[in-house]
Amino acid sequence: MMIQYILVWLKSVKTCLLLLMLLVCFSCIDNQDSMTRKKPLLLYVGGTMRPVMEEIVNRYSLETGQLFELDYAGSGELLIRM
Repeated sequence: MMIQYILVWLKSVKTCLLLLMLLVCFSCIDNQDSMTRKKPLLLYVGGTMRPVMEEIVNRYSLETGQLFELDYAGSGELLIRM
């Protein structure tokens, strides 16, 4: 029973960390003209966050013209890639 509570807590912590990582990535974007941006921004995204991130990226891209490259994987794999 206690293990279930711990697993639920760890899952919520992991989700919060992924959202924090997303906020950090978006906070690094400056207000340059979208035409001067040549490289897409690379975002490392947990696999379970894929539908949400695709929606966020699509909306943000439509508003700003910024391109993104999304790298989906599990948290362990993403940690290795960074």
